[in-house]
Amino acid sequence: MKLVYEICKVCDFYKENEEQLECGAYKILKILVRDGKIGLEDIRVAVYEISSLPNSER
Repeated sequence: MKLVYEICKVCDFYKENEEQLECGAYKILKILVRDGKIGLEDIRVAVYEISSLPNSER
């Protein structure tokens, strides 16, 4: 669940109170984290960068 929150919180389609669906981007990132190619900190940095962008650039 922590991975879902870290990845999905910046997605316009993610709703915490709805059914937890896994999009393609989440599945790809989950595999990259599992295989040690990227870590949660890498995701946090990317989420911060995305969050800092104006909505028109997200």
